[in-house]
Amino acid sequence: MAHYLVQAKLKPNHESDLKSEIEKRSFTGLEPFGRALSFGLENARIGRPGVWLWEEEDYCTPPLKQERDAVLDRFFTAISTERVAEGQGWLKIEHLPRAFPREERDRAGKALVFGTFDALHAGHRYFLRQAKQRADRVVVSLSRDDFVRSVKGRPPVHSEEERSARLQDSGLADEVHLSDRIPGSYGLILQTRPDVICLGWDQDLLQKSLRDWMVVRQWRVPLVRLPRSPEHDSTAEQRRPEAS
Repeated sequence: MAHYLVQAKLKPNHESDLKSEIEKRSFTGLEPFGRALSFGLENARIGRPGVWLWEEEDYCTPPLKQERDAVLDRFFTAISTERVAEGQGWLKIEHLPRAFPREERDRAGKALVFGTFDALHAGHRYFLRQAKQRADRVVVSLSRDDFVRSVKGRPPVHSEEERSARLQDSGLADEVHLSDRIPGSYGLILQTRPDVICLGWDQDLLQKSLRDWMVVRQWRVPLVRLPRSPEHDSTAEQRRPEAS
């Protein structure tokens, strides 16, 4: 999967229609690219007058072929792409004004997070609050006891039933699901269809596992890395990919 910095000239008299479609999330159901495209457009920046820029992941040749056929050519002209490392496109344009100022832009509909959440400490709470800032609903894929035992060589302090109940009682998760029994299968993604997947600052291996799965399944969901808690160190419990 490759990442591109996209630059496109908005067609005259098309801005209100495009923003209306984005706000209604009309593109999210377009498989396999709808969620990634929607995320890119919702977070796009404005360069020269009428020129939108955003980063998008894609595996088509030529780049964005499906997106152009279904959406982009209806609203934009002069579409160009520049290959970038993941996240570098956003860094290049972060100083530019947003196409959707934060006060006008809705959050994503549903965010999926992965974790063990044993003891539900302050770092976990910070992570879940950060996810909630990015979506209306937070869905948790909770690691099963047998997965934790296989990774750590010991069971979690609290059982999967206890951990699930604590998460639901905390008010920080809207849904809690036990992860798939086969690690790395990510059936929960297909079941819950999140608009974005939020990852902790230390979930590097999980990110790689998800990227590999998305390439094989030709499925795209934006992956967002959330910041480390400024007051509490995150635990090292998620150094390996969580079960999905």
